[in-house]
Formats: sequence, C-alpha cells, structure tokens
Amino acid sequence: MKLLSISIAAYNVEAYIEDTLKSIVEADCIDDIEILIVDDGSKDRTAEISKKYASLYPESIISISKENGGWGSTVNSSIVEASGKYYKLLDGDDRVITNNLREFIEKLRFCSDDMILTPYVKFYEGTDKSEEVELLKTKIDRSICIEDFEDYEDICMHGITIRTELLKKNWLGLREHCLYLDNVFVANCLLCANSIRYFDLAIYDYRIGRAGQSIDVNSYIKHFDDIEDASFDVLSLYENFEGKQKVKKMIAYRAKAILTTLHVIIYAMECNSSNKKRLIHIDDMVRMKYPEVYKLMQNRIVKTGRLFHYSLYPFICKMIHYKFKRDYR
Repeated sequence: MKLLSISIAAYNVEAYIEDTLKSIVEADCIDDIEILIVDDGSKDRTAEISKKYASLYPESIISISKENGGWGSTVNSSIVEASGKYYKLLDGDDRVITNNLREFIEKLRFCSDDMILTPYVKFYEGTDKSEEVELLKTKIDRSICIEDFEDYEDICMHGITIRTELLKKNWLGLREHCLYLDNVFVANCLLCANSIRYFDLAIYDYRIGRAGQSIDVNSYIKHFDDIEDASFDVLSLYENFEGKQKVKKMIAYRAKAILTTLHVIIYAMECNSSNKKRLIHIDDMVRMKYPEVYKLMQNRIVKTGRLFHYSLYPFICKMIHYKFKRDYR
C-alpha cells in the first residue's frame, strides 16, 4: 500500500502542472506515493502533460480525464480511486515543498492517527516573497483526541492530511459545478476524525497572485453564487450533525470563515439596494437559524455593518473597493 494519495485538481493548468508534479517526483519517495491527477475537462495541454507523467511513473501516477464538473467533482472522483494510507489535496497550480516531503512520508509510515495537521507556505507569483502559515497557536507533539483539541479556528484544506479508508467510509460528497468548497471538505474531514496529530513540517506550497485565480476578488464576485452555495453546505453539515459538541463547534468555525468571506464580497460588489438587501437577508437568516455561527463572526467589517444596522453600507462598500484596488492593482 502506498503511504500517501495526493489528489490533484487540474483544470487548464498547462503552465503549472509540470512544476506541480516535479515538486513531488523529485522528493525521492515516489514509490510511497500515489498521485491522482484529475483533469476536469481542460481545453489546453493539461491532460497531455498528465498522461506523459503517468507513462513515466506508471506505478505511482494515475491520470484521470473527465468532463468538466468543477473542483468538487475532482475530489469526489479521486476519493473513489485513492488507495493510499493517507489522502491529501493539491491544486494543479500549487506545489508540495519537495525538501520536506520525504520526511513527511516517513512520519506517515509510523502514524495511525485519523487526521494530520501541518503548516503550509504561501508563495507570491512573480516575486521572491513567501510566508509560512501556522494552523495552530500552540504546537502539539502527540496524538490528541478530537474532543480534547482546542486549537481549531484556523484549520484549512492546505494543512490537512486524512486517513483514506476513514474518509472513503464517511464521505458525504461535494456538489459539482461549484467553486470554493474547501471549507466543506474540511468539515467532512472533521466529521469523521477521532484523533489528530500535528507535524511541524510545511508540505503545501500555495500559490498567490496568479491571474484568474479563484481567490482573486473578480473571481469571487463572478462566482458569488458558488460561495453562497458552499456556505449553505457547511451550515447544513453543522445543522444536521448530532455527534460530539466539540466537533460541531469546529464545523461552526468553518461556516464562520466562509460566511465572513461572503459578507466581504457583497461589499466588494456593486453598491446598490439589491446587494444591500441580499446581505441583510443572509445575515438575518444566520442570526435566526444559526446563532452560534452568528456570534463567531467577529470580523471588523461584519461587526461594523451590524452595529449600525447596515446604514454604513455605502461607506463600507467604498472602503472595500478602495482596499481591493490598492491590493490588486
């Protein structure tokens, strides 16, 4: 059995996918890794490059081509095919940190915990700038029961590796033709994990600043309905979960994260009465149906809008528009 299945969501990433794959195969531990490249109906050479690497490493790389179904569909497909001991996501324009991967694999060899958390690195396209992002405020060097885990506010997809068999058995699936489902994936993982271990070893190298990237503000606005759908998916998981209260609160934090993004993006959209009503409607719905999630939303922008009953909506819109123009010019 391979020790790690890496699922790569690949859509029109011909300029990046080779760099992504090299970052894995050059770590000198390819025999312990299964790479599942899921080409999501790309229109460029993504599938061709993927198949080339699959032919070079037939025991380790599987190239899957499918009709376009969105990011969630690539995850759904790879989970069905994954056979490694652990499972990790990687986007086709990102990389792993080659120098750390072999040590990570050796740690997995002797690990039996359900979920592994690691820091990750943000690197900025076209610059030499990078920064390591810690998931935990206090590092833990032992296995810990999820009920005893307190430091869960910043858990994200980039820092998660989960036991494959456990994920397969409990996988609820992600909606297709939808972006921004990473928090839904995280919530799915939290629902099934009983034990967590932290390795102070950054594995995921997350690219920031690529033109057309999903975290670009224009992409956020264009795909606002996807963010809204993803937030409702997390809220549904939260509402229907009847297990441990600590896990329920963890899912509440994932809902808080995506709903906060939702607020900010509405302010970044055209400033009009329709968008203002949309913002108030969503916030009222969360306040009435999910009061715990509502209280967790302590972002300064969210709090300011609520404090003044959204009378400052035009001012906050101008402030957000200025910020995005400054940051993305």
